Amino acid sequence: MGGPIADGQVTGTYPNLALDGPDDVSRGGRLLPTTSVDDFLLNSFSGSAFQQMISLPLKEIRCSRSQSIKIRRMKSRPQTPGERLAQFLETIEPKNLSYIPQYYSSNATFKDPINYGQGPDELKLIFEDLFKQLSDISLKVHDIKGDDKSAFLFWTMHYRLRRKNRELLGITYATFAEDGKVTSQIDQWDASESIYGEFPGLGLVLRSVRRFVQVCPK
Repeated sequence: MGGPIADGQVTGTYPNLALDGPDDVSRGGRLLPTTSVDDFLLNSFSGSAFQQMISLPLKEIRCSRSQSIKIRRMKSRPQTPGERLAQFLETIEPKNLSYIPQYYSSNATFKDPINYGQGPDELKLIFEDLFKQLSDISLKVHDIKGDDKSAFLFWTMHYRLRRKNRELLGITYATFAEDGKVTSQIDQWDASESIYGEFPGLGLVLRSVRRFVQVCPK
């Protein structure tokens, strides 16, 4: 393992063991150590042996506690508006649509390839209709890019329509007020395949148009 252990030594000040003595903090036989465990370990082993045993420089050992505090503070940082919106969209379901005013401003606008609404009440109607038309809806946000003023969210929505499981890829662009609530939300996704393609006649026309304009490599 390394060098020798420095045994047979007392680290710190040896306590007065007398009951109710000067080192008896509870007046009942409870002694308060004068040396911390960290200092005890550092002084009980020779420097090279201790470093080899745990494969860390002594400087890093002494500051490990402050580093762990910094890591905890980083993990507990407040959510960005984009992260907050993503959390709401990933957990949205009919029973929590009443929480919409907590995430959207009173005059917030919403737009996607099919719907447009303004204000939490109209947005609630749009989501209610979505849950009526589709079943087993779940949305997963894969990436968020932005700041406190605006953000892009890349997501995948899984749902069931006409007894088939389906998938929809989309992007949300959202802007935020100073309090972090959404002021505008624009969802972009391909409606030609996922929605209009479900209608037999219209779906045939769209597929024909797609084949006509598709670039084919020679």
